[in-house]
Amino acid sequence: MKTNASGQWVFAMPRSDVDAPTWDTVTGPAAVAGLWTHVAGVYDATAGQIRLYVNGVKVATAAHTTTWAAAGGLQAGRGFAAGKAAEYLAGNYDEVHAWSAVVSDEALAEFVVQPSIARADRCEIGHWLHAGGPEVKAIASTALAGIDQDRRVAYQTQGVVPHQLDEAADRDFSAYVTLHQNQQTRYQSWEAVLDPYTIFGPDLADFDLAPAYGDEVHKFLIQRGDQTWNDYLVPPAPPKPSQAALDRALAVAAQMRADGVPGAPADWQVKTWTANRIERLLRFGGFPTETPTPDSLEFRTEVEALKINWSDCDPADPDGATGALADVTLTAKREWNAELAAHAAPRNTIVAAEVQAMKDVRAASEAMIEAQGQAWVAGQLLKWQKYWLAQPKTASGYPTAAQFTKANTDLTTARNRINAQLTIAKNASTSAAAQVTKVNTALQQASTIATTNGTPLYRGLAYARQSAQVTKASAAAAQAAAKAIETTLNAAKAAGADGKALQALAATQQAAQQAEFRRAAAEEAAAQAKAAAQAAAARAAHAAEMATKAKNDRIKAEQAEAAAKVAADGAAQKRTVAENERDVASAARDRADAERAKANAAETRAQQDQSRASTALSGARQNEETAADRADDAEQAEERARQARDAAVKAEERRDALTSRARAMEAAAAAAEGTADAGEARAAANAARADANAATSAATSARNNANQATSAAVAARTAAIEADGAATRSRSAANGAQSDANTARSQAATARYAAADAIDAALAAAEDVKAAEVEAKNAQAAALTAAVNAVEARKQADIAQASSARTAAEAWAAAQAATAATAAAVEAVKAGKEAISLGTPYRDTDASAGMAVLVGRTP
Repeated sequence: MKTNASGQWVFAMPRSDVDAPTWDTVTGPAAVAGLWTHVAGVYDATAGQIRLYVNGVKVATAAHTTTWAAAGGLQAGRGFAAGKAAEYLAGNYDEVHAWSAVVSDEALAEFVVQPSIARADRCEIGHWLHAGGPEVKAIASTALAGIDQDRRVAYQTQGVVPHQLDEAADRDFSAYVTLHQNQQTRYQSWEAVLDPYTIFGPDLADFDLAPAYGDEVHKFLIQRGDQTWNDYLVPPAPPKPSQAALDRALAVAAQMRADGVPGAPADWQVKTWTANRIERLLRFGGFPTETPTPDSLEFRTEVEALKINWSDCDPADPDGATGALADVTLTAKREWNAELAAHAAPRNTIVAAEVQAMKDVRAASEAMIEAQGQAWVAGQLLKWQKYWLAQPKTASGYPTAAQFTKANTDLTTARNRINAQLTIAKNASTSAAAQVTKVNTALQQASTIATTNGTPLYRGLAYARQSAQVTKASAAAAQAAAKAIETTLNAAKAAGADGKALQALAATQQAAQQAEFRRAAAEEAAAQAKAAAQAAAARAAHAAEMATKAKNDRIKAEQAEAAAKVAADGAAQKRTVAENERDVASAARDRADAERAKANAAETRAQQDQSRASTALSGARQNEETAADRADDAEQAEERARQARDAAVKAEERRDALTSRARAMEAAAAAAEGTADAGEARAAANAARADANAATSAATSARNNANQATSAAVAARTAAIEADGAATRSRSAANGAQSDANTARSQAATARYAAADAIDAALAAAEDVKAAEVEAKNAQAAALTAAVNAVEARKQADIAQASSARTAAEAWAAAQAATAATAAAVEAVKAGKEAISLGTPYRDTDASAGMAVLVGRTP
């Protein structure tokens, strides 16, 4: 948040944390040096938007969707760039606030100026508008056309420094003093014309003494002791209660204190309360404790009563504004603000018309004063001529021919000056008439707005209602001034006119102007009262119509509710039957589902058993083939064992032979021992023994091999037999498993078929249930249709009731407004009649109104 190089307020957020980021920026109006300004920036992450508010008003928005997380703390009064502090605010700042959530437009506006203060400012500045002079009207009209903060600035003092309106009032006062001084100069200029002329007799004393035609007007505008001037410092007082109402309120307050009610008011407090607050205290019997039902007649009446209070310039929130009447106050506040906003255009138009009409009536009145002064000069010149023409030429001091010629010249000059003032007055009158046209157009626009929105006629115009009256009265006064000048000019041209006659004419003209102003003001007040009364009557008629409609709609709603009840009872019975059938079907379906689950489980187990049986059968077949192979191997081994036994037998036989031979050889060797052949015999015997031993070893080995072969053959035969048996058993088991699997599958199929039958039965039951449900739904649909009709009828009845309550409250508010307008009109007409009949000076709280009438008063 800062100001840019052009001095404009700026709210910006960077898209990234870099030295030269891209900024999303919103720019507002230029900052005003020396003026405190409330500036707020809002970042709405949900909407991806940043918003700038100046003095509570949203002035700019921009998108901001790229964000980053800042690590530093919150800093105020400066920025941060390139790692260091920068961009210091060139000014002072105070009351810094930060929120962690999005703040609404309404909340920000109320944060700048509280609603009750904003209402008070509007009323009091509106009062200053009517009470003030040109400078005050300029400040007031600008502030009233602006926002709440504009009015706060215009009406808020800064320490010992007076507020803007007070300063404007001082400027007006200085201008009026100057005007008074200039008026004395004007009188002297009139008298200076008559300096060369002298007459004798009774008219000598005041012949060249100009009448103070403008004194009373200027005295009225300047004198601070006058009631109008005092109104600058005294705000309009809200209506005060009657003594009887105050006494009752004091009794209620005393009871509240006795009951220990928190915040019970003291007597001195009650005595300061307005009539509206007293009335509310009496209506509730104390502080409000129960919240009225929204849109009820009570709720709407409280809302309208609160808006009436505010329109009466009683701006405070009610007791209970944050409690029982919180919703009432919030609703009234929003509706009142909306009503004022809706009437802003015609209201501002009427105020601007009053300001311009005030200038016009001032111009016309000043022209009339000058014209009457010139007419007095002309009358005195005619008196001078008449006096000397009646004297003999030999009379002492008789004028010369040149003096008579000069008198004629001065007379012509006076008449020309009157004519010039007539042009000024006519222009002012035309301008004032144009302002009346603008006022009438604005009043019609306001009437349309009020009718469309259902608000009391002209209430949203607020202070501009009196502005409309003053504008029309000022236009009538300006026109009367122009006519008066025209009459004055004609009288000044008459040869027989003299000063006294012209003074009498001036007095008549001034009285006529006063009467015109009062007539126009009274007529406008009466017209506003009549229009308000007609609007109130129309609103009351509409309220009656809405009440009748609400009554008829409620009857229809009750009839529809009765029909809906009958249909609902029938639907309930049919639904009960359907629900019973549905329960039976549901139970059958549950049983079928259970049986189907069992069948599925059995089928699963059968499939598993079949799988295992198939596996076992395959294994058995393989084992059988293996057993057959092993049997063949066993037979072959057995054959080899037989052959080995045969070989072993032969080896044994050979062993035995060799052994016998060895023994023989040994015997021979023994026999030959001692002979020459003994060595050979021994050698042969030894060889035979070796052969015998070898044969014995071979035979032993063959026997062992034969025995091993025999054992192996026996083992192979045994294994073959066992394998064959195992294969046989495996086949048998596999065949059994296959049989069991087939049986299981058969049983599963049977169970499945049974489950299917049960499901079919359940489906059939379901169809019956569906049929029943169709009937039930038809009944329910009929009941729902009836219920919807009943609900809609009830809704419409409620809407009509709420509308009736709202319309009744609005009609009441309109009646209150009409009553107030009628009372105001009666007072205006009464004062007008008194002013006209008695010739009394008109005093009003509107300075321009007073001036418009008093400019023509006789001294």
